[in-house]
Amino acid sequence: MVIRRFDVVRNPNPRTRRPVPYLVVLQSELLDGLDTRVVAPLARAGGVEGRAAERLNPAFEVDGERVVMLTQMVGAAPLASLVRVGSLESERHRIVDALDLLFSGI
Repeated sequence: MVIRRFDVVRNPNPRTRRPVPYLVVLQSELLDGLDTRVVAPLARAGGVEGRAAERLNPAFEVDGERVVMLTQMVGAAPLASLVRVGSLESERHRIVDALDLLFSGI
């Protein structure tokens, strides 16, 4: 199965899966040949400390659960460990806005 940009995948790390059940893929499909994907954690909304900045940390619903994208915690995950559970393609503008804020300050 191809993992695409804005796909939601299960968090493969058993140590962090409880507070962060999902990851969202940020990497372009143009780099499908790589064996990793750049991802951002999707944390359970109740587990996020302090007030999440609306633009930097947008909230979404995944499988009936409210989650917050921890944009500032972007990292890489091995492709072989990722299992797709959905997509946030319809929220792409909010995700790209958060990335723009993080990397460009705009």
